[in-house]
Amino acid sequence: MAVTSAAELDALKLRADFAVFDEVVNGKPVAYLDSASSTQKPRQVLDGMREFYEHSYANVHRGVYTLAERGTCVLAEFWSKRKLPDPGLPFQVGAVSLAMRRESVSGDGWRSRPSNGTSLFMVVDGLGHGPLASDAAREAERVLDETESLSPATILQDCHDALRKTRGAAAAIAAISPEKRLVFFSGVGNISGTLINVNSRRGMTSHNGTLGHELRKIQEFSFPWEPQSVLIMHSDGLGSRWDLNQYPGIMTKHASVIAAVLYRDFERQRDDVTVLVAKSLE
Repeated sequence: MAVTSAAELDALKLRADFAVFDEVVNGKPVAYLDSASSTQKPRQVLDGMREFYEHSYANVHRGVYTLAERGTCVLAEFWSKRKLPDPGLPFQVGAVSLAMRRESVSGDGWRSRPSNGTSLFMVVDGLGHGPLASDAAREAERVLDETESLSPATILQDCHDALRKTRGAAAAIAAISPEKRLVFFSGVGNISGTLINVNSRRGMTSHNGTLGHELRKIQEFSFPWEPQSVLIMHSDGLGSRWDLNQYPGIMTKHASVIAAVLYRDFERQRDDVTVLVAKSLE
């Protein structure tokens, strides 16, 4: 019979999260007994509450001013024992991908996967909407899943060949190499790519065309990748006039929070929409 033991609770580490335990009463450190009616809050919660009240507190969706529209975004993560985050992907990834209203399937899609020290990211938008657009997107995802190439341009060419039997799609692929400190990018059609650093924002160029039908040019670009860099890719179901500087502190949040806020505030509401955000693990 196999016996496994749970990890021991690090009481000292937990105590350090609560400011109350820094107090000294009658020359002795505080020993706190929780009554469950009014619990102490860890520093992370207090810091989050302070940031919220300083920068975002408003009468959400009931005011006539901009701050009231900013609202609140909360992240909850649930992982079953059988499906844990891929330990081979050294990035925090967040994505929102939804079908247009009244459509049963989405013609958009996305993928992320590690490959020989490089991480690949794709956003794809099948032409039009509905099942035929979805078929094109699923075929492009399959190509990325099965490829052995690390070149975005090469993978897009393979997608072009594979999508000839479909109605076609727009797609963009980014390949991040932490070792080389570079991100390689190639796109065809209306997929937007943006690389954000602390003091800069750079657009990543996609050329006109439709994978599977009309392909005039595939070109691969390279950009510097820093530990604090954030990659954002999205289909044209998301408006392009977003500015993360309007959300103080959001760059430090989980990639899923960034993707969710962009979707919430800039979805066009007349198309399938996909937003993918990737950033280095903290």
